[in-house]
Amino acid sequence: MTLLAIENLDVRHGQLLAVKDATLKIDQGEILALVGANGAGKSTLLRAIAGAHRQTSGRIVLEGNDISDWQSFQRVKSGMSLVPEGRKLFQDLSVEENLVLGGVAGRKGMWTVDKIFETFPLLVKRRHAKAATLSGGEQQAAAIGRALMSNPDILMLDEISLGLSPAAVDLVYGSLNNAKSGMTIVLVEQELSRAMNFATRIVCMLEGQFVLDRATRDLNREEITAAYFGKQRSAH
Repeated sequence: MTLLAIENLDVRHGQLLAVKDATLKIDQGEILALVGANGAGKSTLLRAIAGAHRQTSGRIVLEGNDISDWQSFQRVKSGMSLVPEGRKLFQDLSVEENLVLGGVAGRKGMWTVDKIFETFPLLVKRRHAKAATLSGGEQQAAAIGRALMSNPDILMLDEISLGLSPAAVDLVYGSLNNAKSGMTIVLVEQELSRAMNFATRIVCMLEGQFVLDRATRDLNREEITAAYFGKQRSAH
């Protein structure tokens, strides 16, 4: 069943057309990795879906409802949550306080503060620490936990590995593996190996357009790399 559909989406940064005529369907339970070079439009696409950046044209449809004109808080209440690039935690609040704020949408579901600490054990000892004192990996885990607190139907993660040590990325992905059961996830990931190991589907963007869209099991690294650098232009 299609959970999220974007139809002929254009998104601009001023005069720059950052996302061009993008059409994509994401089914319930899919784990989709968006890959591509810096400036390909990946983060802009996620921000547009989440309502943080208004599209120029096209539609965004969530569970059959056209949400194109909805504010971001309305999208969160309807089951959508974004972990933005840079985490954007409230630095003067504790980990627990950040998590509690993530639950203000009031959606029912399995995710509670205790469940987050069970799923992200690296946060347990930092429960009452201010976000500003956390390591990069701890901040990323806290940001993901805060997003899960809204009990989303679809979780979007922007640049999940950016600025983290390999060991920290291992911990974050290990916790995500514990959390992902049945969840629909869209993540922007620069590291192809991570994307291929985690996602069920890979979509590559180049200059604002989709140039590759295929199940991970049907792809190899060379095909993704070719799309990444524009050596082939077919989306299928």
